[in-house]
Amino acid sequence: MMIANCTEYMKLQAVASSVLNQMHGHTMARERQTILLRLQCA
Repeated sequence: MMIANCTEYMKLQAVASSVLNQMHGHTMARERQTILLRLQCA
C-alpha cells in the first residue's frame, strides 16, 4: 500500500499499534510498529 503523505501513514500506524497493544497486552507490538514507521518515514 502506497501512502504519499507520511503524516497519514503515521496516523494509520498509531491506530494499528493501539489495536495490537489491546490484543497482545504488551509493548513489543508498539516498538515493532515504531521501528517500521521509522524505516518507512526516514
